[in-house]
Amino acid sequence: THAHTHTHTHTTALTRRPSGSLTPPAPRRPALSRAGRRMPADNSCMFHCIADSSNGVFSDAASCRARIVATAECWDGHQQRTFDVGATTYNGVNDLIAAVCPSASSFMEWCDDMRQSAAWGDVAVLGIASAMVNAMFKVYERRVGGHALVASVGAQTAKFLVRLEYAGRSHYNCLLLRPRPRPHPAP
Repeated sequence: THAHTHTHTHTTALTRRPSGSLTPPAPRRPALSRAGRRMPADNSCMFHCIADSSNGVFSDAASCRARIVATAECWDGHQQRTFDVGATTYNGVNDLIAAVCPSASSFMEWCDDMRQSAAWGDVAVLGIASAMVNAMFKVYERRVGGHALVASVGAQTAKFLVRLEYAGRSHYNCLLLRPRPRPHPAP
């Protein structure tokens, strides 16, 4: 009886082909929770979230990363560009990076670091992306009973809202909006 139970449990984890042979089930797509979509843990999770939420403005994490850094370099020295992080407004991309990225010794060092696929995204990335796509990014943490807002980046008047989940260990996932927001216009 024990052997039969073990065999039955083992075969239910496999798919029976029409020929009668057993094969492993097809690979599963990324798991969807009731509230979010998991992003790959490849040091580019924030860029995956931004690209995934942009509805085509950014085609993937690598192009998102490249365009955000290129845009920051174009905006270097332009004080008329402002960035809202919580209740604080920063004048210019240099001020934003100096204030929220203390590990970067200069604006150019930050740009060089962010070009590397191993570099994690940061608050400056969200600030620049928010200005590029006219979006407010709200960052939540999972708590007992739901999610709690822990940060907001972008203007209160932004046209789009993007919700991210900080999952710990410098990892971000997308929190899905229902209904799905309208696509962003091309920047």
